[in-house]
Amino acid sequence: MYIALLFLLLAVSAFILFKGIKTKTISLAVLGGALAVITIVFFSILDLWGEILWFQQIGYGERIWTELLAKVGFAAAAAFIGWGLLFIFTLSLPGENRLLRWFSRGAGAVIGALWGFSNWLVILKFMNRVSTGVADPVLGQDAGFYMFVLPFLVSFYRFILLILFLSLATLLGALFVRLNENSMQVEVRSFSVEVRKKMVNWLYVNAAAILFMLAAGKFLNRYELLYSTWCGYRAGLDRCQYPASGIYCIYYFNCCVGSDRTFTLSEAADAPDCF
Repeated sequence: MYIALLFLLLAVSAFILFKGIKTKTISLAVLGGALAVITIVFFSILDLWGEILWFQQIGYGERIWTELLAKVGFAAAAAFIGWGLLFIFTLSLPGENRLLRWFSRGAGAVIGALWGFSNWLVILKFMNRVSTGVADPVLGQDAGFYMFVLPFLVSFYRFILLILFLSLATLLGALFVRLNENSMQVEVRSFSVEVRKKMVNWLYVNAAAILFMLAAGKFLNRYELLYSTWCGYRAGLDRCQYPASGIYCIYYFNCCVGSDRTFTLSEAADAPDCF
């Protein structure tokens, strides 16, 4: 009966929404969308309340509240990080790219919220990490590092790298993609010297940040090699993969340093028209 009522309300909401869209009646479309949202929120609250009552009944009421607060808090914090990074890297976009700028920042916030919400347990383990007193014989790291710290670092590394690639795509889109009313054209766009200088500079900074994160990822890879399932311990770690991860780390870091430069105004003026 519970599920049947849920689907019935959603079906009614969809019917009203599509009827409003088909007849171009804004009030019906808004009513249908609002009814769908209210239905989803109402039944989600009912489901959550049932979970809270169950946990309290078995004596774990504090546990469910810890989970809820952690999910909401970490989602909000990660959303702010994602939005903030996109805000910084898209400052150079001109006013005509206002829609692209706000869309990328919103996407960064959504990605951050999803990461924080889904990795709440990993973050809590990291925040409440303990030492086991047992160290691995090769790198000398405590076993607690592999159980509590490394999973968080790897997950956070992937999150930041995704945000940086999104900002890079946003900058490249602003430079080379023009959106018209009925089409999307890939072409070289012309900007003033000052705007071109700022966008190219931030493009270099973005690329340098990505290379720095790739270097950090190679640094983390050497710890994951300790429990790799696709190669032998000694053959993989000591003879090839451990030295290779260090070499890649140094390589990406050097690329990062080499790309972290800015154009002077005269250089920007002499730059090719593709920028």
